[in-house]
Formats: sequence, structure tokens, C-alpha cells
Amino acid sequence: MERLGIYLFFDESNRESEHAVAPFSKGRHVEAWDAQAVSIAPADSISKGGHFGVHLNMQSFETRVILVRWFYHGEDDANARRPALPQLRPDRGSIMAFRQKTAILAFTASIFICVYQPFASAQKRPTPKELQNIATNAARHFGDAPDNPGPLATDLSYSIKPRAVAKAMRKVADWQLEQSQPYFDRIWTWSVLYSGFMAASDSLGDPKYRDAMMAMGRMFDWKLRSHLPNADDQSVAQTYLELYLLKKDPVMVTPTQQELDAILAAPRESTIPGKEIAWWWCDALFMAPPVWARMYAATGDRKYIDYLDEGWAKTSDRLYDTKEHLYFRDSTYLARIEANGEKMFWSRENGWVMGGNRQDLAISAPR
Repeated sequence: MERLGIYLFFDESNRESEHAVAPFSKGRHVEAWDAQAVSIAPADSISKGGHFGVHLNMQSFETRVILVRWFYHGEDDANARRPALPQLRPDRGSIMAFRQKTAILAFTASIFICVYQPFASAQKRPTPKELQNIATNAARHFGDAPDNPGPLATDLSYSIKPRAVAKAMRKVADWQLEQSQPYFDRIWTWSVLYSGFMAASDSLGDPKYRDAMMAMGRMFDWKLRSHLPNADDQSVAQTYLELYLLKKDPVMVTPTQQELDAILAAPRESTIPGKEIAWWWCDALFMAPPVWARMYAATGDRKYIDYLDEGWAKTSDRLYDTKEHLYFRDSTYLARIEANGEKMFWSRENGWVMGGNRQDLAISAPR
């Protein structure tokens, strides 16, 4: 496991002493990350968020802050040896100095720890189960994870100017189209990609991605993946309907409309625990509502937008946390707690919700 810690090097009468602002008793290997000079005002004690404590009772003086990371393997505190101090003594003249109170230093250190932890945990090696999942998805051509992915692109820029973004967008879309087109399917994993291709054609003014989606629709006869489809199996109709709104060919919309009408005629509640409502997991709010919004735009029939409103309200009533302003993944997460005692939310799932909401508003706002 990898953790972030902070060392303070106190300069006092030409004598340096070290003070660790995080528990290093389980340390194994320490690497220095950054250094800067700060000024410490007299203080008694500071603690922040349960992550660490700073206990100071001294006169004002300058000190240097060293961000370090360390690794440990779960040894007991009593049996673990404190890591060696990194040999980093940056020249004072090369370090920017500024005056701050101890409370500000402690708060900043807390931010460093909180921000760094997700990056640290992201570096962990996948478990055997995760590796099996990667292999399964690669076999289904949802993506790949080659041992040698090849060199990084050298012709792209970090710039966010439209021309640079468009170049990166085209490079990615071209690669994805070439790699994925032979394996197109109607499962949600693919239909999300199709939405990206449609957006790429709009943004780049290049019809080739949209043309590929026309070919995809014809290949599947504009049909959904299943009868009485759930939100995931409805999602491919986002692209069908987007193309219909451009071409106005009834063959593109009829199969989807028949399935949505069948859903409207069917019971809207389930007896399966946790799945009593149609959109019982929050990413369903990306998969299905844009289909219903587009069907409303295509037909002008309010029954489709009314179903969208009803379904969104039911999901939000169940999964939306009004205090945190976030959605739980599904009802099984309502009582789950993280190791730090906080509620458990998936950032990815809330990204799905935001993406679906943007589409719904863009399509249905003129009503």
C-alpha cells in the first residue's frame, strides 16, 4: 500500500530537527516529492480530519516542507522500522518562502494527503478477479489491455484550444472506429461508444463517424437488443433516434417506438427486492432517458416525456442524497460506509447521471 506523508525540517539556531506530520511507523521505502519553505508561527497543537496531528510549541522560525511517499506491507507498528530519512536538503535560495500560520500549514497538508490518496490507490496492481474481468471484456471486444500498447502519440498537445482538441478527438475516433467496427453490438457498452461517434461527427464536421452509425443501424435492422428492454438494452436507440431526427426515415424509429409502447403498457413496478422500479441503478439515467426524450422529439407525443419524468423522479427519490447532492449507485449502497466513515458514492456513476441529464435537457428543453 502507498501513503503520503509530510516531513517538516525545522531550522533553529543553525540546527535542523525533523518532525513527521504523519505516522511513519509502518514505512518501508520513502521517496521525496517536493519541497518549499514556510514560516511557522507559535502554536500549541493542531489536528485535522483524523489524518495526522501537528504539535508545536515554539518561537517563530522558517521551516521546509518535504512531501514524501512511502510503502508498507501491513507490519504491526511495534515490529515495523521507521524509514530512513530521504537525503533532500534543497538550497534555501532556490525555495520560495512565505509566511503562514500553523493552522494553514496543517490544512494544506490535509489537502495533500486527501488529494494524493486516490492517485496512490490507483497504482495498485489488479487482483486476479479484476484481471479475469479485463480478459473477459477484451474477449468481447469492449476494449483491450495489450502488454505492449506501443509508443505514446507525439503529435498531440496538452492545449485545450479547439484545433488541438479536435486533432486529439479525430485521432481517438479514427482508432476506435477502425478497431471496433467489426465487432459492433447492441449492448450498452457499444451504444455509449455510438453516442461518442455521433458527437464526434457534429464537433468535427466529418460525416464518416455518422455514416458508420447508419451502417450499424441497418445491420441491426434498427431493432433493440431485447423485448421489453431494460435501460441498458434501450440505450442503442439513442443513436437510432438521433439519426432518425436527421433523416426522417420511419424505418429507423418504428421498432424502437413499438418497444417503448410495450413498456408503457406493461406493469411499472417489480417485486424483485432492490429492483422495484425500472431505473433502479443510477447509470440507467444515462442509458434510457435520452431515448425517451428523443422519442418525444420525434413524435411530439407527451406520453414519452411523461414516462421519462416519472422514471427520473422515482430513481432520484430512491438514490439521490439531498445532503451530499450525489446519487448512490443503487439501493444496496444506501447504507454502505467507506473505511473513513463516509458514505459510499461512485464518481463514475454520478458522471453517467450528469451525462444523461445534459442530453435530456438539450433534447427536451424546447417543449
